[in-house]
Amino acid sequence: MSNNALPVRTAICYLRRSREDEEAERRGEDTLQKQREWMIREVLAHQNFDYDIAEEVASGDSIQHRPVFRALLPQLGDKYQAIVCKDLSRLGRGSYGDMGLVYDILRDRRIFIITKDAVYDPANFSDLRMIRFSLFFNREEYEMTVWRLTEGKYDGASRGKWVAGSVPYGYRYHRNLQILVPHEEEAAVVRNLFVWFAHEQLTVQAISRRLAGEGILSPRGKPTWRTTVIRRILENPAYHGTLVFRKTRRNKTDGRVTVRPSGERIVVEHAFQPLVDDEIWLLVQNRLATRDARQGSRQAAERARRSWELAGLVTCAACNQTLVRQSSQPSYLRKNGERSTYTKEFLYCRQCGQSVKYRTCEDQLIQVLVHLKFATLGMFREAVENAEETRIRVAKVSVEEERDRQKRQLARWERRMAEARTLLLDGILSREEYLLVRRDTSAEIEKIQADLAKVEHDAPDDHNHDVRTSFAVTPRIIPDMDSLADLYRHLGDAALKNRLLHAVLHRVRLEVTEKGGGRNRPSTFHLDVELRSAASQHTPASTT
Repeated sequence: MSNNALPVRTAICYLRRSREDEEAERRGEDTLQKQREWMIREVLAHQNFDYDIAEEVASGDSIQHRPVFRALLPQLGDKYQAIVCKDLSRLGRGSYGDMGLVYDILRDRRIFIITKDAVYDPANFSDLRMIRFSLFFNREEYEMTVWRLTEGKYDGASRGKWVAGSVPYGYRYHRNLQILVPHEEEAAVVRNLFVWFAHEQLTVQAISRRLAGEGILSPRGKPTWRTTVIRRILENPAYHGTLVFRKTRRNKTDGRVTVRPSGERIVVEHAFQPLVDDEIWLLVQNRLATRDARQGSRQAAERARRSWELAGLVTCAACNQTLVRQSSQPSYLRKNGERSTYTKEFLYCRQCGQSVKYRTCEDQLIQVLVHLKFATLGMFREAVENAEETRIRVAKVSVEEERDRQKRQLARWERRMAEARTLLLDGILSREEYLLVRRDTSAEIEKIQADLAKVEHDAPDDHNHDVRTSFAVTPRIIPDMDSLADLYRHLGDAALKNRLLHAVLHRVRLEVTEKGGGRNRPSTFHLDVELRSAASQHTPASTT
């Protein structure tokens, strides 16, 4: 059929970048402008029908990610009777479902395809076969190209080349070597983050405040650092010189990202220069593995830190690091065949690797409390009330953050529902497909709404909470007690015991005088205790 005989009143000239064009765009070329000028000069100038031009700025591998093309489909056959494009491949590259949809529209509505070299009429069997072949061949070519690129990335990653996407803060990409190299100014900031978290025991919130106070801009150039950004830096194995690739996979249907099994990942140690050494990396990862670091909120951190009696109280005399509690529950078989378990507890220095029996140290501090009367009780009351008020304040911040996160997720799923309705009205989605999308999306929306309701229900309300309730029992039991040791034993709750010790004791330094040699010969140590009361003197205590 000649061009002059085409039953076309108005055509749409569809412009889209090819993969080669995308490479040229990275070099600074305006490929859509060049393509538009070429199409007008070489194709449209030789036609006698009206035309509009549509430019696809985005370039995705599905109709969903090509909004201009998606919007054109309902107009084909009514407003436009033909599609003018550089070649048939510009209509391809979508999924097989997408290509089937496009093919049905072209065939059923008899939409002509006009290129520089040919005119394809869907009413002609040979032309229709060429359209069909081109659409699906281009998809196969795209799949092969993606496979080659992916295999190339896998090969490069296995040889330690950086192919894992965006470059982490603190590094720059060396194009010739294809590895990461430190950017000294940013690398110094990263090293500080690890030191503050590992050695100074700062939370990510405290680190964020310190960075803001020192005027250090975030990776995006913002004056404040988000705690999630700091946590990602502390967790990123790249700062230990380790390249990890294929850690997650994305479902092309719903866009969800899931974690791959460890056996599918590519891990190359010593791939490039690390910013932190082995010791501090392990210290940070050990701390991140604790419950407070995993939950990522000051409320959780405070609850975990105060969940045992000596938390945050005893420091190592050798390295000045805070000792932590380690516990285990080994079991053994009795002579009568019954299995019994018992608890082993130690105070452990993660820096020096030394440990002492936890309860022995606690007993020595109780002996200090034996000599103290209730003159310091007011300090305990004040400490409890301040801690409770802080807990409520921090809890409110955590609730606000969680509420905002849930609302963002809800808005995203509601947008997805609205997009599905639009695709249904445009004829891109069938009713069955739409109902499937609506079912899954509605389930997610209901789940998020339930989570939001739970967040609102669990939010702290300081109007109905008296911070003194946790301390209310104390005045009634004071007359029956001679010292703070009696009060300590009576409290029962480990968190309250911890607050009492912090209210009374300013500093407790532990020095190991002789290392232990197994169960029957525990370590001996010396405690140097400094009281908070200005009138009190240093009270040394030692034990074996």
